[in-house]
Amino acid sequence: MPSPTGLVWWSPIHDPDEFRAIPVFPFFVDSYPLLEECVQKGCFQHKTSCDTHAPCKRKELTMKAPWITSLVALVSLLSLQACSVAPEITGTADDEFLPARAAVFTENFSLPQSVRDYYRSAYGKSGSALKTALRSIISAGYVDKGYSGLWTTYKTSDVTPAGKIWDLYSSTSLNGTGTTASYWYTPVTSQCGTYSAEGSCYNREHMIPQSTFGEKAPMVSDAHHVTATDGKVNGMRSNYPHGNVATASWTSKNGGKLGSGTSAQGYTGTCFEPRSDAKGDIARIYFYFCVRYYGNTSCTAWASMNAGAKLKSWAQTLYRSWASADPVSQKERTRNNAIFSIQKNRNPFVDYPELATMIDFVN
Repeated sequence: MPSPTGLVWWSPIHDPDEFRAIPVFPFFVDSYPLLEECVQKGCFQHKTSCDTHAPCKRKELTMKAPWITSLVALVSLLSLQACSVAPEITGTADDEFLPARAAVFTENFSLPQSVRDYYRSAYGKSGSALKTALRSIISAGYVDKGYSGLWTTYKTSDVTPAGKIWDLYSSTSLNGTGTTASYWYTPVTSQCGTYSAEGSCYNREHMIPQSTFGEKAPMVSDAHHVTATDGKVNGMRSNYPHGNVATASWTSKNGGKLGSGTSAQGYTGTCFEPRSDAKGDIARIYFYFCVRYYGNTSCTAWASMNAGAKLKSWAQTLYRSWASADPVSQKERTRNNAIFSIQKNRNPFVDYPELATMIDFVN
């Protein structure tokens, strides 16, 4: 039966033999009985991706009310466009006609209102749009306190409940009494200068080495990726990437290892492996850097990253596994809040750990 209006609506249905129309916007049909359908049995062949969708059916909707013809025509065009650009559909019998969708960033109502509001413009986004939104959020309002300002930041961001400096590479005790770490530092008075052995002093460790971005601002003084660590351990780590070590050539008193990487991780060059309870912290720092400085032309390629602050594939896989095995701790949350109070931006991967698998850090 031909349509008097010539209006055609294409839509996929589950059963090729079912003639009943499945409207994209059911309230139109339910609310307007003047809208009737004429269904022509048989699969249609569209010119693009839909030519592989055997269940696609031709729907001819006849309008008896001219005043809503234009509205339904618009809906029809949108339905046709969605069909023509949809990705190839795969799945089980129950969901085989549902297109694959990227995970959408949603609000976590257990977080403080101020933290939730900080990410307001990113909710509902996914993929590259989400990455762009997060980059805008954590870049806006950033206050650069300068390289020397890190010493001041550490007095609140990297201090244990007992008032000692929290050395990311070394400290494993929450109370800072020295019961599980070989050495502890007093803020300010234990700052490096010079050092000759572990336990001499603490300094400023760039998780992403300064040499990879030419010591340029704001990367050089961004406290989210520059942490307090033992001077000797920092020096031994040098500018090697973080990774799993197969054979250690040097081991710190508190568990860090330097040596050749494991073949399983896809990188066998020299790397530095931190203690297990620091791996998640470090992974989330890399994720932050890759979003905050994505596309920055000062960020050059090195062992674990490509130019423009993009992780290499082996590093993305490894750091995601680290982040999963070592979940966000209260220490990280406290540090994130302290840094926000000073430089006015947050690490999204501490507030929303699930972002680690929602963002592509390679491209």
